[in-house]
Formats: sequence, C-alpha cells, structure tokens
Amino acid sequence: MNGIEFMTEEELSRELDNFKASFKSVKRKLYHPSYTKELESLKQLISVVGADKTFVNHPLRGIPRKLRMYEFAASHGVSIPKIFAVWSSPRKIESLANLPQKFVLKSDGGSSARGVLALKKEEDGMFLSMDGQMRLNEAEVISFFSEAYSKGQAYGPIFAEEFLEQDNGEIIPDDLKFYMAYGEIMQVLVRRVDKLNGLDQSVRSAYFGENGENLGKVNPSVNIDEGLTLPDNFGEVSETARHLSKAMGLPFCRVDLYRVNRGIVFGEITRAPGGTQTYIEEHNQAMGEQWLQAKARLTMDQLEGRPTGLIWGQEKTLNLYPVADEYSRVYRNMTSLPCRRWCY
Repeated sequence: MNGIEFMTEEELSRELDNFKASFKSVKRKLYHPSYTKELESLKQLISVVGADKTFVNHPLRGIPRKLRMYEFAASHGVSIPKIFAVWSSPRKIESLANLPQKFVLKSDGGSSARGVLALKKEEDGMFLSMDGQMRLNEAEVISFFSEAYSKGQAYGPIFAEEFLEQDNGEIIPDDLKFYMAYGEIMQVLVRRVDKLNGLDQSVRSAYFGENGENLGKVNPSVNIDEGLTLPDNFGEVSETARHLSKAMGLPFCRVDLYRVNRGIVFGEITRAPGGTQTYIEEHNQAMGEQWLQAKARLTMDQLEGRPTGLIWGQEKTLNLYPVADEYSRVYRNMTSLPCRRWCY
C-alpha cells in the first residue's frame, strides 16, 4: 500500500529480540567492568590531551612518535630496528642510493597507511614497494611522503630503518601484540600477514592468555587461525612486554614486538588500539577488570614513590632526532632510574 512495506509478526518479534539483546549488552558494558568502555574513555582522554598545549608533557602525548619510543625501548635494553638515516622532513632526503637492498621509510608520526613505505631496490634504480603495488623513482618516493605530510597524515622527521625478516621464511615477521594492564598481560594477539598483496593481503590471527594458553575465538570479527603459535621463548618475550608496560606508567597500553631472524625486536607502543575490538562478553569483562586493577596498582605505586609518567632505563642513550628538530627538545627532562623497583 503506497509502497510501504510492513514487517510480519515473526520479523517484528526477531527485531525485538535483537534489540533486547543489544540493550542488555550495552547495559552490561556500562555498569560492569568492560574493556570496550575503558578503551572509549581512553580515546576521549587522548583527544583532550592532544588538543591542549598545556598537556605537552603528558605521557600519552609522546607515544605516537616512533623514534621516541625506539629511544625509550633501547634505554631498557630492548632491541630496536637498525636506523640507517634520519631526515627532518621528506624534502631533506639527500639520497636513497646508499641504503640496503630492502628498507622501510617511516614518518615519526602519522598513520601507517600513509606514513610507512617498505621498499626494495631494483637494478634500474627504481624502488618497488614490498606489496607489489607501486614502482617509484626516488623523486616519486619523496613525493609520496610530501603529499602525506601536506595532508597531515604524517608528521615529524622521516627515517629509514631495516626491513625485518622472520626466520621461518615469511615475508613479514609475526606481530606479537601484547595488551598490557600495567605489567599484567590481558591477552596476546599473534598476527600474521601471509602475503604482501595490497589491500587484499591475507591476515591470520590467534589470541593467547598470559600463560600462553590459546583463547580461541574471543574476537569473532577477525580471521582466527588456531594453528598459529607463540615463540618458544614466550616467557622471555612476555617479560619484555611486562617490563616496558610497567616503565610506561600507564594503566593500559599495547606493546608490539616482532619475532625476526636475530631475535625479538621492538615494534611500537600503542595508546588505544584501533581496528576491530569486538570481544565476546566474558573476555571483554575480564579485560575490563584487569584494566581497573591496573589503575589501582599504578596509584598505589605512585603513593609509594613511583614517579609519574615514563621511567627511562639506563641501558643505552640514543639521540635519534635531528639536532634542529623541535620535538627532540620537548622531552629532554626524562626520568631515568634503575628498573629493579618500578619496572619489574
């Protein structure tokens, strides 16, 4: 009648059931411990901190800067990718000719899609992106980043680092993503990209608990492969994640590590993971409880004398930023302490 379609009684009943189920789920996330709730609150805090210069030294501000996190990890004795060159901006790149056969160009800050480019040299002087989608000369490589910088998709210095390779022959090393609650492991995501093939790359994932137990399909929205495994030295790797998490001085962060030919290498620290973060209710609540406990533990440590913010280690001091870079001067007043009390 007049083009209006009416639901049948069965369809209405099904829609009502779906609404009731969704409402119950939202209510549980609102009034019970919830990873989803804490993550959304953190994202709002990051927005506030990032928009106000008053908070320029807030611990959350510096985390997206890759070079700073490399300096931080190295100060705690954690291996980082080899850095071949650092330039203040894309237009300051002098030459890519002296770099190794394979390398990765990264902006210090910005999105991975526009601020990272893995390249392989070809005999004719061209550069082939490792996903096989682009073949560029040096000027076009620079233009790729210059455009990203002009659009605000990338910022800070630009640098060339080693292309990490895994000992099992995979093109990309397994990404071990530790979801950390101030020193405690909430979950470990093992993420494997089988082929570099542009947007159609094949990604497999598996989730593990703090003791290495396979958690199964706790995230129904990703491609779960229960055949993926943790490295044999998982205990050592997990201690690295715990150490860095405690040194960060935050209730929550994600510590990304790579399993490569020469061992475990630091990837990055993420403030608030993006992508698909839809976990089954029981797991979502358990991680929410861990997050709240982490807030309480951190507060107790601070009452007992722990300095607020990042604690830098005493293993190695790196100065990866160009001398003239303004960002390199923002964090010169760093708290460096022995790790035996606050980082273990």
